[in-house]
Amino acid sequence: MTFHRVKLEDYDKVMSIRLPEDVYEGYDYLPDRFHKLISSSSTEGYAASIDNKFNVATCIQKPPLLIDIVDSDFEEGKNEHPLRQNAEDLLHNSEISEVMPDKDIGKDEYHGCEEIIYNREANKENDVLQDETGQQKLTSANRNAETSTLSTTEEHINKGEINEQPSVPKAERVLQNSELSEFMPLKQIGRDEYHGSKEKSNYKEENTEKGGLQYETGQQMLTPTIMKTDTSTSINTDEKINKVLKGKKLEDVEKAETPRSTSIPKVTYIDTINFLERIGLKRFYPKKLMFIDAMRIQTRKKYSELKDVALKFLNDIVMINCSCRDQMLYLFLEKIAKNEECKHKDTSLNLSLSYFLDDFKGEDETYINPLDLLLALFKCSDPMLKQMIANKLFMCKLAIPFIFPEFGNEPLEICLWPLRSIILDKKLETGTCQDMSVECECEIISFVRIGCPSVSKSKLLNEILTDQYHNTFSNKDCPLGTAKQILSDGIVEAAWYIPSDKSTGFRNTAMFLNLRGNAISHRKQLCAVAQLTDILVVIVLLSDLEGTSFQEVLYDIVTTKKGVVIAIDAFQNNTIEVSEKIEGFNKTVGNHHQMISVCLLSVFGKMKDTSTVKSEMRNAISGMMKENIAESLSSRVHRCKMTSDEEATLLKRAKSKALEVIQQIPNVCSDVKASAVPLQGDTWTAWSKKLKNVNKSSHYKTLQEQGKIRKEMFEDRQKQLQQCKNLGPFMKTFIDILSDLINSDIDCILFVLWLKHFLDQRSRSVIPGYLIQYQTAWKVLKTSRENNEDAAAIGKNRKALTQSEFNLAEASFGFEHLCREMGQMYESIAQCKSEVNNLKKLRATLPFISAKLLYMGYPFEIMDGDVANVPLCWIRAVLEKLKEIIGEKKLLALSVLGIQSSGKSTLLNAMFGLQFAVSAGRCTRGVFIQLVPVDSPKFDYVLVIDTEGLRAPELANQKYNHDNELATFVIGLGDITIVNVKGENPAEMKDILQIVVHGFLRLKLANEKLNLKHSCVFVHQNVPASNAYNKLITDRKEFLEFLDKMTRVAADEENVADIQSFNQVIDFDSEQNVWYFSDLWQGDPPMAPANPGYSESVSNVKDAIIYRLTEGRDTYLNIVDTISRIEDLWNGILKEDFVFSFRNCLELKAYNTMDHQFQTITWKLEKYVLEFIKSEAKSKLVSCVNKDALENIVPTIMMQLKKEVKNQVENLNHELDSFVKDSTLKDIMIQWTQVKKNRLSILAESLIMKAEKVVNNTKEEIRIQKLRVSEKSKHEMGINKMAKELALVMKGQVPSEDVLQKKFNHLWSSWIDKFATHDIDDNVPINRQIQLFVSESCRSDAINIDDEECRLQYTKDYQNMKHLEGTVTVDDISTAEHLTICKWSAGIYKREIFSDRCKKQVIDFTNMIFRKIDLKLEERNTDGIRFHTSYVTEILYIVSEEFSDFNKHTKNYYKFTLQNPFRAMILRHVVRYAAVFFTRQQDAYNKRNSPKAQMEQYKETAWKLFKNTVEDKTEDVIAFRFFRDAIVKVVVDQVSECLTIDALDSIRDHYKEKKKKSLNKDILVDLAKSNDFERYKFFILYPYSYAEKWILQLLKRKLFEEKIGPLGNSLYSQRAQGRVKNIFLHISTSISKATMECQDGTSNCITKWTDAFIKHNCNSSELPLSIDALRHVRDRKISNLTTFTGLLTEQLSEIETKVLSSFSNVKLDTFQWKENPVPDLMDYLWGCAENCMFCQEPCANINKNHLKERPHMCSQHRPDGISGFRWKDTNKMSVDFCNFSIGTNYIYYKGGKTGKFRKYKENFPDWDIKPDDTGVSKYWMWVMCKYKDQLKEMYSTDDPDIPDDWWLISREQAIDSLDKCII
Repeated sequence: MTFHRVKLEDYDKVMSIRLPEDVYEGYDYLPDRFHKLISSSSTEGYAASIDNKFNVATCIQKPPLLIDIVDSDFEEGKNEHPLRQNAEDLLHNSEISEVMPDKDIGKDEYHGCEEIIYNREANKENDVLQDETGQQKLTSANRNAETSTLSTTEEHINKGEINEQPSVPKAERVLQNSELSEFMPLKQIGRDEYHGSKEKSNYKEENTEKGGLQYETGQQMLTPTIMKTDTSTSINTDEKINKVLKGKKLEDVEKAETPRSTSIPKVTYIDTINFLERIGLKRFYPKKLMFIDAMRIQTRKKYSELKDVALKFLNDIVMINCSCRDQMLYLFLEKIAKNEECKHKDTSLNLSLSYFLDDFKGEDETYINPLDLLLALFKCSDPMLKQMIANKLFMCKLAIPFIFPEFGNEPLEICLWPLRSIILDKKLETGTCQDMSVECECEIISFVRIGCPSVSKSKLLNEILTDQYHNTFSNKDCPLGTAKQILSDGIVEAAWYIPSDKSTGFRNTAMFLNLRGNAISHRKQLCAVAQLTDILVVIVLLSDLEGTSFQEVLYDIVTTKKGVVIAIDAFQNNTIEVSEKIEGFNKTVGNHHQMISVCLLSVFGKMKDTSTVKSEMRNAISGMMKENIAESLSSRVHRCKMTSDEEATLLKRAKSKALEVIQQIPNVCSDVKASAVPLQGDTWTAWSKKLKNVNKSSHYKTLQEQGKIRKEMFEDRQKQLQQCKNLGPFMKTFIDILSDLINSDIDCILFVLWLKHFLDQRSRSVIPGYLIQYQTAWKVLKTSRENNEDAAAIGKNRKALTQSEFNLAEASFGFEHLCREMGQMYESIAQCKSEVNNLKKLRATLPFISAKLLYMGYPFEIMDGDVANVPLCWIRAVLEKLKEIIGEKKLLALSVLGIQSSGKSTLLNAMFGLQFAVSAGRCTRGVFIQLVPVDSPKFDYVLVIDTEGLRAPELANQKYNHDNELATFVIGLGDITIVNVKGENPAEMKDILQIVVHGFLRLKLANEKLNLKHSCVFVHQNVPASNAYNKLITDRKEFLEFLDKMTRVAADEENVADIQSFNQVIDFDSEQNVWYFSDLWQGDPPMAPANPGYSESVSNVKDAIIYRLTEGRDTYLNIVDTISRIEDLWNGILKEDFVFSFRNCLELKAYNTMDHQFQTITWKLEKYVLEFIKSEAKSKLVSCVNKDALENIVPTIMMQLKKEVKNQVENLNHELDSFVKDSTLKDIMIQWTQVKKNRLSILAESLIMKAEKVVNNTKEEIRIQKLRVSEKSKHEMGINKMAKELALVMKGQVPSEDVLQKKFNHLWSSWIDKFATHDIDDNVPINRQIQLFVSESCRSDAINIDDEECRLQYTKDYQNMKHLEGTVTVDDISTAEHLTICKWSAGIYKREIFSDRCKKQVIDFTNMIFRKIDLKLEERNTDGIRFHTSYVTEILYIVSEEFSDFNKHTKNYYKFTLQNPFRAMILRHVVRYAAVFFTRQQDAYNKRNSPKAQMEQYKETAWKLFKNTVEDKTEDVIAFRFFRDAIVKVVVDQVSECLTIDALDSIRDHYKEKKKKSLNKDILVDLAKSNDFERYKFFILYPYSYAEKWILQLLKRKLFEEKIGPLGNSLYSQRAQGRVKNIFLHISTSISKATMECQDGTSNCITKWTDAFIKHNCNSSELPLSIDALRHVRDRKISNLTTFTGLLTEQLSEIETKVLSSFSNVKLDTFQWKENPVPDLMDYLWGCAENCMFCQEPCANINKNHLKERPHMCSQHRPDGISGFRWKDTNKMSVDFCNFSIGTNYIYYKGGKTGKFRKYKENFPDWDIKPDDTGVSKYWMWVMCKYKDQLKEMYSTDDPDIPDDWWLISREQAIDSLDKCII
């Protein structure tokens, strides 16, 4: 380490020239450390310099100076900074006299010393401390008074005489605590005197002998010493230093220089990017920070790094925290600085000065200037976000950037666009009005400074701007006010003065501009400001009045005829000098003196008091304002020679398109809405009223009256549709442009913003006139009342007032009306089903436009506030499009409720940065939603719901009902509801709390079985006490008691006795869920800033909502669920009894979704058991060689099955739990989880029992088969012997194929005739068995079927019958013998003659029975089933039951009764047909299974053996052929059996979602297209049977008619192909393994190979194969096993092809099931077979045993007349729906039961019929209209009174309505 001594005079020469800017400007390399500051014990004077930017410290002293040059701090190979090299040259060139040791100085003693120069002036009595720019800093009386002065300073600070800032620089502690006796005492050092600023580098060279420099705060100093400096030189400063050190005079050097430039160096692009990177904005530059990014709620992370500062600031400004720019930003940065300090802090005392310099560097990088941050944020924000930030800054009364300095590569720019979001209140003679800041006509006053006056310009401006001081403009008294400006020097900020009735300032609204920095250095900005302003306030030093620069500036200003107020700082001048200077100045200005006003700020070391300066400045400005004509900012900008941001291509293009739309509005238009948005006019209002009337039964009595209203509603829609066809130019232009731009986010945003601005500006321009009319009308009415005028006059005036109020409301025309118009256009097009091309295009486009706008951050209206209606069709369309845009995201719904003008929208805007409309009075009309993205694992968006206020005076008598409906709607929508209350007094909250509690209670009652987990938060605004939470503990308890009281009141109104407290309705914690807010404004508006306490409270509530209140919530609705919730709530609210009428579709959705999953799970279990039975179990059974093995294997099989089923049940339970856990409806589903698990266990037990039965049956079949095989084998051996003997006789001959065939056939015929054609059990003919059974079981019918009648010859007429339906005709019926015609009237039968009609009805009834029997017989038409008399029992039971039900008239209203003779005739007819059918079936069975048939199957094998023997074929080939034939038969049988499972699978897949709903819809659509009423009759009366038949037909069509794949194979063939391939793959493997196993000495033993093949085959369950199937292979004596296996391997693919061909050739007409799958399918798809007792609609549940979980319910209901209901008095067919009738007092009579529809549960407790909109049953309305006559004849009723609107329904609309049915 080397120390050098330097001469003081050399230092003086250097420091008189060098400034930090001269040295480091333009250099990019910043060394980490350079020098260390060292102390000396000498008492001699000293001088020191610290350059913080480069962390350079230099100490030069006389006597010696100690300097330590730390070379190790530089990276090897890097060029050293010129500053260091020059310093080294300076040191080495000096005279070195001695080396002195350094003293240890602690780190803390240096931390915080920023840019300070300690300079010892020669020949001065006092030592003067100055900063590096030459500004005077510290003084002392003399060195001897050091200690006492330090004490005095501490006393001053303690007494509060000196303001201590949040962080007092550590330089003071350095000077106080240091052991350096040479350091001079401090005097009144404030923090701001240490914080660096660029403004410290601005100097004046003029008047150096007398002039001096003052610190801007104006703090009194001792007499200053002038240091002549220069801020910019034409030659390098280092060169200047070198020249001086070489002996040249400084004066000569300076003369050789070019005149200095007053402009400051330009900030480079690299500087800009580096700064953006430091604060985390680099990725957003330029203009990439979107509005949606500002809205996004981040995860709960602590901002802890400098790169977080921008987003932290943005978050604070969104919450309108006016301290975000100063105090909060400073605290945040200080925290970062402390964290950094802690990271590097050492526990031991670190005396290294390099450590100190690290501290310096960290502090400099951490503490950033707020103006730099704000400028960077604006430059990175998109246009929408800029406007939001500007608006929030205006609310906080913080200055807004107006003219941006050069930024990176961007030029100077005037920013008008952000200011368009600011709305100003402007005073008029008749009151006030609002205007956009850019368009508001007002004076503009600008403030600039020249030089470095001691008075802070920004602080002075703040004083002038407001009566209650607020730091609108950041100044050096603000935290971070003196932080170094990197980017923002030269920025111009804007703020506004808005007068009020109490204002003492200016009379009119005025805009204030503030140019930052020395105006001389920013001539372009100064020129622009001068062009814009009306009055320019210039703050200048007295010494600069005569300066050339000031004179030039002044001349430029006065020539533009602008007023100038010159504020002179004469702090260093006495009064004589002031008088002389001002007098000289007045002479200079000459004729312009009237345009100039002069104010003195300070004179001769004394500052004027603030109030005086404020008054004088205001008076001076006000005096000049009187002569000005107010002009808008937009009209001034064109004068500036500076680019405006609105001249950018994007903004210009968007503006021009917005103007295209605006220009379509006529200039003179008294009713703009009628011309621009006609669909919202009287037609929409009338339609909304009719909708409410038609849903309230008190407004109509019958469906006919309702139908009339609905028809009128349809006509209203038709009118709207006509208006859509003739769309006006305004909406047409708007939609066309928006459609073109919607896919470009930025273009769309800008267009919408421009359009909103223009529309709002237009409204603001016309509203004052209507407001005057309203005020006048009110005064007239008031006067007439005071004068006691007659009622007619008062009524006339009241009517005029009402009209003026209406006109005032209608005058507001904004963007929301355009969105509403789009909704009405969509609804009219959709509901009228228009097919016009351009309208169809609109129908597709409009929802997407609104969805995209909602996604981009615009509010979307879900309730029209003008008519209080929710357009459900439009909302569904928009939200479904939104789902396409963002996906199926989870939403947390947050709603707000409160009285009018209580600050609800303001609260939400502050909480989430939203754009809900706010202002005094009624702003929000209706209900709006916005999406706020959230970075959370639990949910993706917050759906924020803003509402209009309760207790609106304009609603008058409708207030209570309207408020109740609104509260119910809003509370029902929100997962969390904020109840916003104005004030903390519960007495003032009675009305609103009663409404809120009632809303919660109604939802609770409507969803009493559900755990909806609604939460609520009460926010009390305008609570003044800062400790309100603690003070109001008692009030909170009283508040909870009051809520309980309101709950009891509401419960009484709803007739509920068991709810006594609010906590029974909703979980509520009065300690945590009640918040108290201070007032929004900190003072009196309009100049009051937002209250930081309000912002803090908003932040706390937001955190509580997002984090605490969602902790226990796992269920969040998605978009589809939200649509359902909106529809359910609104449909329920429309009814008069919400609790009775509300239908929670989410519960239905949850149940059905879970049930669907459960059905899928149960099918997995069922399928597993089926596969196990047909493969695993059968494989084990067929592998048994004897009876004992069969008996022993069954328990083993069942034990394995039970174990496997148990494992399956456990896995499926886990699957069910996972499904529920992951569902968005978890909280609803949880109630059914255990029930489903219990059902699964019961099903498992049932399946095991069923499987055991099947396994035992299979065992028995195999046992019998083995017995038959043993007998059959003997017969086969016999025929084999005979064939072989004949073959040996013919051996050697060469007979032809025909000869051989004849010989063999003769042999076969003689042998086969000895076998029986049927089993022993079949000796009695089928017809005789049936006759005996019927005679025994139906004796009461006296059916005498003798042998002759039952012989086949006698029944030959039945041979060609394919079905029973239609085989009995009217001619077969005798009126006298077969039926008794009667009429039901008051319980008494009366004879009537309706013979012809009754006969037709008898035929209908008979055919219904026949259809059921045909279906049952079809089920029995399967392969391999023997006849059993139980089949006849089923048929007879159908006939018996149907006749019994018919005559009871419980399900029909026929006017006759069937007699026994007719019953006997039908039974006889059915039995005869059944005898033929079952005989045919038994014959087919015998052909396949009789002993003779069994042997006939062997004929082909015997023939081949015979032929091979004759042809002398080898045993290898014979064995192969036996193996091939056996395998083909076994595979075909196995695949045929398994195809039943595949058929079940295919239909289940077809209806895998919404099973019964989809099946029911397909059936109804098929019926509608068939135009066949007979089929309708069958379905109406017997829906289950019809569905069975329909499914069977569907199954066959699907299996055989639908073609799949490129080859066009049927599904049957494809499924068979898949199974065959798997089986043959397994066979191939088994062949290979068996062959390898037999490769030993006994390789020719075919028996061993066969056994090995069977063994390996049984290792898998693909193909159950017994040893008996290969018995002929085992008997062969092959010569070479290799030849045999080779043939197998070569021919295996051909065998597979042969098997496949047997399935591909199967046709629909020849196909028969091995096992009918329809019953299982009906259980799976149809489930519950019950029908509605009133309308015969099937129960919607797919679970047969659902009553333990939920009652019977239907997806829709039919008009009662469809099932035969008629009115008692008129005999007219009823058209009422069940779900309509239960809301009336109608009385029903059904099956001997009678009662009121409203109390239907008394007789039918297992049914649940929810009141519902009959629109979902449009299908049956259409059926009623189309088949009115057929239905009338079917039920013998008179014509129904069909409502008018039913006739308007088309078939397509009827079919479409089926999609709305909810199951």
